[in-house]
Amino acid sequence: MLYKDSKAQVKMNGKPSDSFDIETGVMQGVIPSPMLFNILFGFAIRKVIEEASVAGVKFSYVSNDFFHKSREKYENFNVLALLYADDLVAMCETTDDLEKFIRSFEKITQQFGLTMSVKKTCIMTLQQLKEDQHAKAFERTRSGPC
Repeated sequence: MLYKDSKAQVKMNGKPSDSFDIETGVMQGVIPSPMLFNILFGFAIRKVIEEASVAGVKFSYVSNDFFHKSREKYENFNVLALLYADDLVAMCETTDDLEKFIRSFEKITQQFGLTMSVKKTCIMTLQQLKEDQHAKAFERTRSGPC
């Protein structure tokens, strides 16, 4: 076990509880914790992407730097998930793809002992306003806590 002999107490009504062993999770404030979480979450999210079999949202950019000779060539790439610490943004073209992603995410993260916070979960929909040969413009379709 990584945190051998780690114990904790809970204070209720100003009185500390009996101490108990910490058996899961990562310790807050210690140097390896973010790295260990990122390794676990990165592995889990790769499994989710593999199982969900959805492509994400297509983006394009123009390559006009030293390494890319053609200034008119647009590069395309897909983004399905953005991760920051323990936060995740999933981007899907359709509601069916989003449902597949969420189902896979719930199933696989539970296998790793992680849970999705429904209270902190938000779905934001965007409507495509226009598209030319190089770009798409979007606007948010509804208001809410997101």
